[in-house]
Amino acid sequence: MRLLLPFFFACTLMALDSEPGRFEATVHYASPTGEASLAQPISITGDDQGRMYILDGVTRSVFVWEKDGSFLRTFSRKGEGPGEIMLDNMLGAVAVNKTHVMVLDSGVKRLVVWDRDFNFVKTVPIVGLDRIVAFYALDDGYIAVSSSTKSGNTRMLRLDGDFKVLKVLNVIEDADFRKNAQDGWEYRPYSDKMTTCFDAHTIFFANSNQNWIKQIDPNGKALGEFKLAIPQEPLEGLDISFYRKEFAKWAGPNDHISFPEFVPGIGDLMAIEGGLLLAVRFQLDSGSLQGLVLDQKTGARKGTFSHSLGNDMGIAASVGGKIVLILANSEGDLEITQNKLVFQEDRKGTL
Repeated sequence: MRLLLPFFFACTLMALDSEPGRFEATVHYASPTGEASLAQPISITGDDQGRMYILDGVTRSVFVWEKDGSFLRTFSRKGEGPGEIMLDNMLGAVAVNKTHVMVLDSGVKRLVVWDRDFNFVKTVPIVGLDRIVAFYALDDGYIAVSSSTKSGNTRMLRLDGDFKVLKVLNVIEDADFRKNAQDGWEYRPYSDKMTTCFDAHTIFFANSNQNWIKQIDPNGKALGEFKLAIPQEPLEGLDISFYRKEFAKWAGPNDHISFPEFVPGIGDLMAIEGGLLLAVRFQLDSGSLQGLVLDQKTGARKGTFSHSLGNDMGIAASVGGKIVLILANSEGDLEITQNKLVFQEDRKGTL
C-alpha cells in the first residue's frame, strides 16, 4: 500500500455543470482498546475478509479492525528483533495477500512478514532498492515503486516473494529526493512524481505534472491510457510552512530544500467500487478534498466531488474499493470512517 501523507496540496476547484459529489459514512470504526493508541497513521490496506490494517508511525504497531468496524487487535512493536519494526523517518507501509501480512520497514531496508493469524514468519532483507514510496502485495510477489536518490528516476518494479526484482514495469523522472555533492539530501516538495493505485489486477499510475493516467497488469502489459487537462497551480501564495517544519526535523548541515514554480495537478489516485477512479487534489485554504470521478477503463469523466475535511489535515485511501477517511476531531482524537461516494453524473464540464 502507498505510504500515507497529510493533505497539504492546494489547487483550485474545477468548473462544474452539476453539484459536486460527496462522501457519506457507512461504517464508523471503533477506537482501539488496550494500551496502544493510534497516533500517526502512515499506511492503510485491507484484506479479502473486509478487515482493515493501519500502520502507525509512532507506536510501530499495526492496528486491525473487522469488517463491521469493531476493533480486533494490534501487533508488532518498535525494535529490530523478530516481529519488530523500526520505521526510521516514518518510512514504511503495510500490505496483505491471501496468506500473509507484511510491513515494509523502509528505513532499515527490510520486509517483516506475519501469517494471517498474526504469527511472525520471517524478515526479508531488501537489497539494491532505493527509497520505496509505494508497495502492493500480490499472491506470488510484490509491486513496488522505488525512487532513486542517484538518478532522480522513479521505477515501478515487479518483485518476487524474496523482494528481488523480476521486471521493471515503468520509469519516470522524479526529483523529490536526490543526493547532492556534499552527500546531503536535496528535497523538492511538489516535484513531478509517479502516483499509483492498485485495483484487483490493474495498476493505475499517473505522472502528476503531465496529467496522463496509464493502466497496466502486474506483469507490465499495457491495458490503456488516457489524458486529463488538469492545470497546475502557481506555488506563489501557498502555505509551505508544513514542508519547512518537517524538513527542519531531520535536515542536516548538507541538506537543502527548494520549491518549484508550480505544484502538481494530480495529488493522488483512488480506485473505488463501481469501476470508478478518483483523480484527487487537495484544497488547503478551504480544508477540502476535491477531484474528478472517472471511468476506470476509458477515463471518461463521470462527475466531480468535494468533501470538507473540517481542518487542514487528514488522510484518505481506497481500501477494498471503499473510501476510508482518517480525520482529527476537535479534541485531537482520530476518527475513522468508511465512506461511499454519492454524486450526480456530469453532462459536460472541464477543469
